Amino acid sequence: MPDHVEAVLAAVVLVACSTQEHFPALLALGAICSSGNSIRWQIPYTSPSALAAAFQVLRGIGLPFLDQPSGWPPAAVFSLLKRQGLVSGAVQTISWQSSTEFRLSQVDA
Repeated sequence: MPDHVEAVLAAVVLVACSTQEHFPALLALGAICSSGNSIRWQIPYTSPSALAAAFQVLRGIGLPFLDQPSGWPPAAVFSLLKRQGLVSGAVQTISWQSSTEFRLSQVDA
């Protein structure tokens, strides 16, 4: 599975990331690592501006944001923060076509 921003929950961003070069940026965001079949990170946030700051870092290190048709995926949250003026620029998105196939897109959220 490729590295990506998986979900945005009430006070935490979930990130799937096993690329070690990204670990310092995740740790700087206060991320907590848990491992199983793949490495998962939990990035806490307490406000929309803190979420926006985390999103800017995650986008900056090149992680795609999940963009699925149901629920409120991270790509949609990024789009909302952009409309509120809290983040800027395009974001890369990822969506699954099957359990092993995915599609990356560039979106000017």
